[in-house]
Amino acid sequence: MTTPNEPDLPGAATSGHGALAGKSAVVTGATEGIGFYAARLLASRGATVLISGRDRQRGSDAVAAIRQAARHDRVEFVSVDHSTVEANEKLAATLMARFDLLDVLVNNVGGIFAKRLVTADGFEMSLALNFLAPFVLTEALLSLLTRGPGVARCVNVVSSSFKMTKGDPFDDIQAERDYVGIFVHGRAKLFTLLWSMGLSHRVPVSRLAVTAVNPGMAWTSMTQSLSPEVVPAWRHIFPIVRFFQRRADPARAARHCERLVLAEPAAIEGRYFDGDKPKKLPRKFADPSLPDRVQAIGTELRAAATDRSRK
Repeated sequence: MTTPNEPDLPGAATSGHGALAGKSAVVTGATEGIGFYAARLLASRGATVLISGRDRQRGSDAVAAIRQAARHDRVEFVSVDHSTVEANEKLAATLMARFDLLDVLVNNVGGIFAKRLVTADGFEMSLALNFLAPFVLTEALLSLLTRGPGVARCVNVVSSSFKMTKGDPFDDIQAERDYVGIFVHGRAKLFTLLWSMGLSHRVPVSRLAVTAVNPGMAWTSMTQSLSPEVVPAWRHIFPIVRFFQRRADPARAARHCERLVLAEPAAIEGRYFDGDKPKKLPRKFADPSLPDRVQAIGTELRAAATDRSRK
């Protein structure tokens, strides 16, 4: 895997050294793009890092590149299809067996799709991958995240597209009527953002600091899939949009994730960041009852998928 030059990378850690030395971290969807660079930054700070992804070869290549950059071998890969509840539950079980405690969880996995797809659980793909995957994995790992003497970090990667959600976000959550890729993606990211805010109130900050971040534009495989079909509003300006997208560095975007992992808990707990700036939610999404509604949806979908797999 090739990576751009980064003269401002933190000093590569040797065993036992670095700001995250002795810490364990998991970054989902980290075989390329923002997730890869976030994992590389955390490993270079001294953390033991486990990354997930679907493709074993990409995973192997990513591990080799991160180990080389970090100058230690405490980097592992687990092959996971995050689109199903069962796969996320199994990953949680693997992590429970692998670590005594977990210090950092970066929920980066996601996707955007031009056509409506359905997962093996029977759920719309964008909802499953962008919301249900981090929801299930994190909820299953809460005991591991809150086990240590210090404050663990849960950083949930979202997108500014959540602002594009129109009407009632709880209407037609499986997008069975009108499917437009960017709107469905934005609604799923909105759910992840609202769930993050709710989780921050359910779990004491003395145990776990939960935050959400839009790391900004980055030239990744997901960005490359943003065609005019996915984002109809771009139809007439697509060449201009592509010009700027190609120049957006995923390594730079990943630094916003790293910063939240290293920040003081009180500075990030229950907050949404757009890049490095904390932002208030738009008024239409600031209703304090919304996180509970999203929590109920995630719990219901998780249970439905579990029941289905048992039949």
